Amino acid sequence: MERLPLTAQAVYSELLASLLDAERDPWGFGGTLVRLEVKGRAYWYHQTRAGGRVHKRMLGRDSETMRQDVAAHRDALEASRVRAKARRTLVRQLRAAGYPVLDPLSGRVLAALAVAGAFRMPAVLIGTHAFRSYAAMLGTRLPAAAAMTSDIDLAQDPVLSVAVAPEARIRPGFEALLRGVDRAFEPVHGFERPPVPTRWRLTGQPLSVELLTSNTGPESHAPVFLPALGGHATPLRFLDYLLVDPEPVALLRETGLLARVPAPGRFALHKLLVAQRRSGADTAKRQKDLSQAEALLRILLHDQPEDTMDLWDELLARGPKWRRLAMQSLARLDPSVAAPFVTRTHGSSTV
Repeated sequence: MERLPLTAQAVYSELLASLLDAERDPWGFGGTLVRLEVKGRAYWYHQTRAGGRVHKRMLGRDSETMRQDVAAHRDALEASRVRAKARRTLVRQLRAAGYPVLDPLSGRVLAALAVAGAFRMPAVLIGTHAFRSYAAMLGTRLPAAAAMTSDIDLAQDPVLSVAVAPEARIRPGFEALLRGVDRAFEPVHGFERPPVPTRWRLTGQPLSVELLTSNTGPESHAPVFLPALGGHATPLRFLDYLLVDPEPVALLRETGLLARVPAPGRFALHKLLVAQRRSGADTAKRQKDLSQAEALLRILLHDQPEDTMDLWDELLARGPKWRRLAMQSLARLDPSVAAPFVTRTHGSSTV
């Protein structure tokens, strides 16, 4: 495996720490303070913009006390702009070191999601965008052939979605957020009646955005409404395993973008399951699943062997179907990567 330079790994850690600090600070991602009149009364708002969409947070009614608070808030916003400028420099350094960078289209969508609070809910970025982010997280280069797509897959646990406070939810909804980024976003309808989209395509561009959620009950393909995101999602088997304890990640765009992705070990082992669920026509996707799993497991067995085996034990404990599908995929990986899991399975009391 090819490690990224230690100096660059230190820069990435600094960028991620700065983004986490900004997330905890109500003024951490900048913006402006504006005074607006609503029905003859004046109010102060904190206004931010991302992906072509303006997001407003009301601070309170105009008064002498509020104006004093606004003056203090402006100082905090200026300090946040200074920190954002420093992050921009860090992002440039990581670009120069060969770290993966978001393409412009995906970057605009993910920035809008971040500003809207999606990743604090938490929604989890899965799919190939998550895979690409593991290069920075793990400090090693990943095969480019296993990371070729610009589609955005976003997942959320349905129970957590319901639990998000109404004032923190995406308003007026997920589709409106996408169309705020680009009005060319159009829903992709399935066979449900009435049609309920869970995927949106940007007309004329190689980009789609899909919402997914976990299916732990009876098999169902009926879209599930996620109140926090304001949109419907396709329910999928095994996704509950993937969404446990997501981890923060810094994505490279402008001043950096903070998102949540699955733990890399969960991502890799989950790919073993979904590869075997692909239909016969999805040969290319199945191979990509296996390539991503093998690339990550090779690194994780070296860097985090005990944690990775704990996640494998958790997968085995989910039942014989999970074990059968995972073992079928292991048989198609490099034997040096598959061997520790096969040995662990045959010696496990769960078998």
